[in-house]
Amino acid sequence: MRARIDRFGRILIPKKLRLQLGLKALSPVCIKKDGIRIIIESIDAENPIVEKDGFLVYTGKIKRTPEYTLNRERNERNKSFLSQML
Repeated sequence: MRARIDRFGRILIPKKLRLQLGLKALSPVCIKKDGIRIIIESIDAENPIVEKDGFLVYTGKIKRTPEYTLNRERNERNKSFLSQML
């Protein structure tokens, strides 16, 4: 999907994508730079595992399996590593 940055630096996320991802007004998101790409990720407010100083830290009750969260983090690191190699 194509979008444009308005004069205030904002990008409108199409409604279809917002609905698919469960994003609503004021939903928290994480914005990351990955090489020449910008990645916008939905932040699960209930996610109990966060990264602090390069380490994964448990902050509360787990609603997803630890394997799911760890695999997601591993995949992000692998993508980052591979993008640096290209």
